[in-house]
Amino acid sequence: MVGYTADRRTCHQRLGYHRVSGALSIKARTEELSAEQCADIRSVFTSLVEESLTVLALSRLDFHIAAQLADHYATGLRFGDALHLAVAKNHGMRLCTLDKGLEKAVQALGVSTLLL
Repeated sequence: MVGYTADRRTCHQRLGYHRVSGALSIKARTEELSAEQCADIRSVFTSLVEESLTVLALSRLDFHIAAQLADHYATGLRFGDALHLAVAKNHGMRLCTLDKGLEKAVQALGVSTLLL
């Protein structure tokens, strides 16, 4: 998840790293990427985060807000996406996403998004 505030870009550490690792794991298992390619991608991602982003730790409040957002069943929002949104909402950030379905679902939830 990458979001931004008026003065800086932001990424929350735990879920961001886990999602990249999970995606790379799938690509390696299905042989879409080699282990070397996965290592290179992980290295680039880690450098990007360390050099360009402010890393946020997840809080109990983030999980509480995520549960409240996920309770809006009609949106079809999954908990992982709700957690991204909760961090953005809790820190006054605008969530940047490539996911058109996510962007549409959150319009009614009062979380600012930017569809890339």
